Amino acid sequence: MLSKRLDTIAQMIDTSNVYDVGCDHALLDIYLTKEKNINCIAIDKSKDCVKKAINNCSKYNVDIKVLCNDGLNNIDLLQDSTVVISGMGTKNIINIIKNKDIETLICQSNKNIYELRKNICNLGYYIKDEKIIFDDKYYIIMKFKKGKKEYSYKQYFLGPILLNNKDDIYINYLKRLKKIIEKDIDKYDYLKKEKYMYILDEIKKEI
Repeated sequence: MLSKRLDTIAQMIDTSNVYDVGCDHALLDIYLTKEKNINCIAIDKSKDCVKKAINNCSKYNVDIKVLCNDGLNNIDLLQDSTVVISGMGTKNIINIIKNKDIETLICQSNKNIYELRKNICNLGYYIKDEKIIFDDKYYIIMKFKKGKKEYSYKQYFLGPILLNNKDDIYINYLKRLKKIIEKDIDKYDYLKKEKYMYILDEIKKEI
C-alpha cells in the first residue's frame, strides 16, 4: 500500500500519536493506524485532499481524524507525538513549525536540504536520524528532536547521520550531487562558488 518513501517514514515513527501535515491521501495514517496502532491526525489545507483522505479511511475501515487546516495553526499537540511533513518545500516546512513546540519532527523536502537542516536546528532541534532512499529519484528523510547539537557546514550540507552510515544509495547520491554542482558552479557568484568548491572537495573524499 505504501510507497518506499512513506514506508521509510512509517518505520522511523516511535510515538503513540502522529500529526500528518499535508496528508494528501492519508495512506501513511491508514497504515500506521492498522499496523502500528498509532493515533493519527491527518491534516491538509486542500478540500480535495481532505475528501480523498476521508474516502480512503472509509475504504480501509479505519477511524482517523481528518482536518481541513492550514498546517498546525490552532492545533495543540498531544504529548508523545510526531509531526510528519513530507513532500513540501523547505520554506513551507519552516513556516509550519517555527512557532510550535514539537517533540519529534520527521520531514522530507525535495530541494534546499542544507537550508532545511540548518533552519530547523536553529529553531532548537537536533538531527536524530536520517534515511536516504531511491524511488525513481532520491529522497532524504530526516528526524529531528528537541535539543541542541553543533554541526559543520559539511554536515548541514551532506547530513551528519548519512555521512556516518554511508551505503551504496548514499554514495550514488553523492556522485549525482557532484555532477550537478560541477555543471552549475560557474553560474555562482564568488562566495557561493567558494562554498561549493569546498563541498565538491568533501564529496570527492567521501566517494
